[in-house]
Parts: sequence; structure tokens; C-alpha cells
Amino acid sequence: MPTSSIGDPVAGQRERRVSGRLVTARGAELVVEVVSGGPPCEAVTGVDVSESTSEVRLAVWVGRTPAATGCDGPRPALAAIQWVRVPLRAPLGTRTVQADAS
Repeated sequence: MPTSSIGDPVAGQRERRVSGRLVTARGAELVVEVVSGGPPCEAVTGVDVSESTSEVRLAVWVGRTPAATGCDGPRPALAAIQWVRVPLRAPLGTRTVQADAS
């Protein structure tokens, strides 16, 4: 399986929350893996970050990009793996990362 390239959330609608998996932490930046239907109908359109001294909670949003068409109705069952850069206020250190869809 090829390694995903690392990108940033893109402009678009925040239609649903999805879970994510920590790939790596580099100083005050995380890379999170997200599996969704993939752009343009389910691109990563935002990540809300809540930091405390013991954990970092992420709310990962996917949705349509402004150029998306044909997203309504049935579509092939495909999945895209997207790696997304998430900046933090402080280095992760020993804090845990929670990125769930709830």
C-alpha cells in the first residue's frame, strides 16, 4: 500500500465527523490518518482541536468541497486514506490523542 501524502484540511462543508488514527507527532504538529469516501465528496474539511495537560481531543470533519458534483444518491463503495496535518498549541509530549466520531 503506498504511503499517503500529508495535506491540510480543505475548504468545504462539515457534513459528518469521522474517527482518525495518529500516524506521527512532530513537535507541535500531529499527522492523523482519516478513512472516508475521499475527495471531492468526502474530503477532510476541518479538524477541531481541544488540548488539556493530559490529552488532545480531535473532531475530524469530512464533507463536500466547493467543486464537488454527483455526490447525491448512490456512489461506488470506495474508501480513501487521507493523512492530515494538525497543528497544536504545544508539543504532544506524553499526552494521549483521542480522535473519535462521537
